[in-house]
Amino acid sequence: MVVNVDDVAYYFEMCNDAYFENNLPVPDFDVLHSYKYCAYFSCDKKWLWSKSIYNPKIYISDYYQFSEKQVISLMVHEMIHYYLAINGIDTRGTHGKDFMKMARKLNKKFGLHITEFIDISKLKRSDDAPLLGYWWSKLIY
Repeated sequence: MVVNVDDVAYYFEMCNDAYFENNLPVPDFDVLHSYKYCAYFSCDKKWLWSKSIYNPKIYISDYYQFSEKQVISLMVHEMIHYYLAINGIDTRGTHGKDFMKMARKLNKKFGLHITEFIDISKLKRSDDAPLLGYWWSKLIY
């Protein structure tokens, strides 16, 4: 499946219900057109040291074809970042001990496969995605 914004919203709603007891407020959603990142969570803070966030947004790339299981894993990964940020635990979005503890807990409880990173070399490029030569030409010119 190649995701679109509606898919990102759908999987957020589904995962929020199944894994986070609907405790996460609905953020904004968008699609990345990137080969480097499969998914991304972003938010703004008023001050660098602030623990409160605003403008949360979850992105999933449309560059790759994902299975439903992969989309769920990507979504839950980004939702862990969101959960930690909204609760003031980790507003920098790291894969530190709090992230890993929560990922292990969800993996064990629900049989998920949340990891720090995904090996993009094993993913199939979407039929509409430009070849990597396109990206290299953008860097050179």
